[in-house]
Amino acid sequence: MKNIILFTAFLLFTANLFAQQPENTSNPLGYEGEINITDENNLKQGFWEEKEGRNQAYGNYVDNEKDGTWISYHYSKGIVHQIQEYNHGKLDGIFIEVDRRGYFTVEKHYKDGKLNGRSRKFNRGATMLEDANYKDGQLDGLKRTYYSNKPGKVLEEATYKMGIKDGPSRWFGENGNMIAEYTYENGLLNGTNKTYYENGTLMIEEQYSENEPIGEYIEYWQNGIVKLKGSYENGLKEGKWYSYDEAGKEIGVAKYHKGEEK
Repeated sequence: MKNIILFTAFLLFTANLFAQQPENTSNPLGYEGEINITDENNLKQGFWEEKEGRNQAYGNYVDNEKDGTWISYHYSKGIVHQIQEYNHGKLDGIFIEVDRRGYFTVEKHYKDGKLNGRSRKFNRGATMLEDANYKDGQLDGLKRTYYSNKPGKVLEEATYKMGIKDGPSRWFGENGNMIAEYTYENGLLNGTNKTYYENGTLMIEEQYSENEPIGEYIEYWQNGIVKLKGSYENGLKEGKWYSYDEAGKEIGVAKYHKGEEK
């Protein structure tokens, strides 16, 4: 709830900045007084205006470290580029980014300089491109990516732990049907993996252990009839592999040993 309130406040704040300062904004935080001051030790202190490439950035320094809210603008447009929260020189809090046309594109959350919490990326028009969770700078939990040309349509849905895939990963076609379902453990394929036709019927069912295919492999025609069937040992085809036509009639047999056809 706290993040939602903070995020809403930032959006309202940004809207006010757009309304008040349409071009080449100066002192957007309303600071009055001297700026760009260094102390006797040549450390930046107080309110500063800085160039970041072609953009202008505004915020406060404490002992040469950024602190509090910093805002940067697309200089030639006068549109907010980024809003960032710092604590003793490290990103800490919400991070918002807007493109040159004024579209909201990124929302991230930081703690002690590392991504922490929800992180989202948006297409122009505010449609979602990516929705992920981070912990201590690494992906952790569910991550969804979306089709850029199909608003709201999920492309991939995966579970992460400490930055690597751990758990189910699913891929979807543009029609919303699942087209693949794999299982990962500690970043490696483990368990039953399934691939589907665009209409949602099962295409392939196979087993993996630490990224290597093992055991029975079955491939199906779109009508559900088995198309190909065989087994793997140590990641290689082994034994007899049978192929069938769409009516289920056996049409071929191949024999393998350590991946080589005999």
